[in-house]
Amino acid sequence: MNDIYAAPGSATEDAPSEPVLLAFTGTPEYPQKWRGLIEGRSRFAGFNWAAFFFTTLWLAYRKMYLWALGAFLAGVALEVGLALLVLKFGLTGAGFQLPYLLAHLLCVRLPLGMAANVLYYHRAIARIRSVPNAESQLEAVRQLGGTNGVVVVVLVIALVSLNMLSVMLLAG
Repeated sequence: MNDIYAAPGSATEDAPSEPVLLAFTGTPEYPQKWRGLIEGRSRFAGFNWAAFFFTTLWLAYRKMYLWALGAFLAGVALEVGLALLVLKFGLTGAGFQLPYLLAHLLCVRLPLGMAANVLYYHRAIARIRSVPNAESQLEAVRQLGGTNGVVVVVLVIALVSLNMLSVMLLAG
């Protein structure tokens, strides 16, 4: 493998250098959190509060679109499943919202908050490896990484619309 993938003092020989990771993420926050992963000292990279609170939006913002779709579909599956429980048991108001919030917290948000930094690290490594001579092609690495604010705006509009539709269907 190229020497550009060797991090100084790294237990993992094929890890990209910190400047390449910085170019990918656009912020020093993630390369710092990934240090234990890079050096082979840890399999955990800290809890990601942004991923915990914003789930699908954080994943899409970080250009992890398939993971965003998976988180969205998990949320929809929970909501549909609980809507069916509402219809079967006649739960209303908080009787529906509390089980949904707890299920979403335990099944989607908490696991994502715990795994987000590691998922993002593996995504970064895969994308960086697709760039030949990444060290000399930092602009190409920046384009592959970084963030996408436009998709977040589109998702917010879509999520608000879907929530309004589900409220109308449940009320109607």
